[in-house]
Amino acid sequence: MVTEGPERDEKNFPRPTIKLHADPCRFLFIPESWFDMLYNKLGVTGPYTLGGGYIMYLFSKEIWVMDHDLPYVACLFTVLAGTYYKYGDLIARYFIDNMEREENIMKNWKLKNMQAHEDNIKMFEKEIWRSESQKEIFVAKKENVLMQLEAEYRRRANEVYQQVKRRLDYQLQIQTIDRRIAHKHMVNWIIDNVKKSITPQQEKESLKKCFADLQSLAAKA
Repeated sequence: MVTEGPERDEKNFPRPTIKLHADPCRFLFIPESWFDMLYNKLGVTGPYTLGGGYIMYLFSKEIWVMDHDLPYVACLFTVLAGTYYKYGDLIARYFIDNMEREENIMKNWKLKNMQAHEDNIKMFEKEIWRSESQKEIFVAKKENVLMQLEAEYRRRANEVYQQVKRRLDYQLQIQTIDRRIAHKHMVNWIIDNVKKSITPQQEKESLKKCFADLQSLAAKA
């Protein structure tokens, strides 16, 4: 089991930040938190007596040998302390300015990326909104295809009708021509038979009768 610290935010996932200012210290390098930690146990002067006693312990047990180089160490600490008091603010300001500059660069980079991602999110949301209209476009295309199929069906039905009508008209014309030919043939046959059945004597008698009828009609007129 992995236990996360209490500062772990599982919802927002905060990024770690860099401290621009160091924690308060005493004697240039001892953190103030150590004194606060020892205050309840040793009181106000406890950390000082503890530090002094620890140094005396190092000297007495010769863990820290007091030789002729020890004054150089004291001079080194003195120089460092003087440098700190005289140039510490300038050095701190220099590093703080660099850190602020880098932090601003990172912040601007972060804001630029966040803006780019927000623009991408808006673009994707717009594309999602546009894709929703594809349903209506699909319905319109489907109706268009159905209309094209209906138009093609009607065109082919009309073509079938025209072909059938043309064939029926052709059959009707054939039958009409056959009837005309048969009628003409029948008329010619009847006339020929009638002419063949009339003798010259009958023709003379018919002419005489016609003349007589004409003369009677003329007398009446």
